[in-house]
Amino acid sequence: MPRKKFHVLAQHLQEVTEESLPKMVDTRVQELTKTQVPMYVAQGLIMERQQNQADVAKMIADAIKQDRKNIWAEITLKINNAITNHIPSLVDSSVRNYMSRHILHDDPHDDAHLEGENSAKRQKTSEHGTYVFGE
Repeated sequence: MPRKKFHVLAQHLQEVTEESLPKMVDTRVQELTKTQVPMYVAQGLIMERQQNQADVAKMIADAIKQDRKNIWAEITLKINNAITNHIPSLVDSSVRNYMSRHILHDDPHDDAHLEGENSAKRQKTSEHGTYVFGE
């Protein structure tokens, strides 16, 4: 008889377990779903937002770097154009002006000595008198 009671008791325990275990698991899953899932969703959203912010920050930094490169290239191009186009003409006009004033025309006030002129001794006359220089 004890064996029969044990067998009946074991069978009853299995029936109760089969009946109550799904309810217990279902209740526990519902509790976890109510408390844990929103936390995981929130953490996932936060991580996604942080990643998006990092992506946007990288995009902005890349755009700024590209703008700097473009500005640098534009400035370099303008400087090179100025050097190529404007400076030679300015130098040319300055040289032409200098040449026309000092070399191409005989300036009566020019102190340059002509060939054969006695450079050792020159006299100049001013309102203060005659003086000698170049000795």
